[in-house]
Amino acid sequence: MNPQKGRVAKEVVYGIISWLEGKGIDILLTKEGGDFLGKREMAVDDLDFASSVEIALIVGGDGTFLKAARLLAPQGVPMLGINLGRLGFLVSESVATLEIALSKVLEGKFEIDERLMLEARFKGETLYALNEFVIMKGAFARLINLEVFINGDYFTSYPADGLIISTPTGSTAYSLSAGGPILQPGIQAMVLTPICAHTFYARPIVISSLSCIRVVVNADHKDIMLTQDGQAGFNVLPGDEIVIKRAPFFAKVITFRGRSFFELLRKKLKLGVIPGD
Repeated sequence: MNPQKGRVAKEVVYGIISWLEGKGIDILLTKEGGDFLGKREMAVDDLDFASSVEIALIVGGDGTFLKAARLLAPQGVPMLGINLGRLGFLVSESVATLEIALSKVLEGKFEIDERLMLEARFKGETLYALNEFVIMKGAFARLINLEVFINGDYFTSYPADGLIISTPTGSTAYSLSAGGPILQPGIQAMVLTPICAHTFYARPIVISSLSCIRVVVNADHKDIMLTQDGQAGFNVLPGDEIVIKRAPFFAKVITFRGRSFFELLRKKLKLGVIPGD
């Protein structure tokens, strides 16, 4: 859950706990959630939580869901997102329909939407992302040059502010804002979207999810970052390499029959809506 949602988050989660306890369901909270709610007796640390729960309810916005996915996806835990944020692509269930959704989950009347995740190898660390990895310069820094290799073959060099490597799930996030295409979530592909490239030929490209991407960073300064779902950042130096490929697991998102990705696009991005209507 997202403690920054304050009173509303507490009311929603208290209601969920009460409803589930009334059905005889055992409940666990993350340590952060237990501290926030004053229910430390229900809380366990993150790793124990991920290895113990059968289904996770994510209360907050898309950012909360992204953080939870990096914890829970390696353990194959199905996740249901409950939206307290604004956009809500991933946390698409509203508070108003929450009890209906929970009843369907308990009855097994749901589907699992498997979402591709990315794995990055950087300086001996292994990182995961559900939306995207971004290699980018700092706000006042000069352009960086990013050499991109795909499956060992040299592809191109981008003199740019940065490069987004996105999943289909992330194609409606930062990549979309930078001019990238929208991909259906089930497509097994990745999107490379340059950010403000200083060249006429740079365009987003969609490649197979079986591809392995290696990016070599060249610059005459050190104000460079690798970001993970826009939530964690790592300093990058000139000459550093980042290797990105499909993760060995999927994020399992709980959905319900009758929900359409294209309906979600219309509602969230106002596609096909005439301004003023």
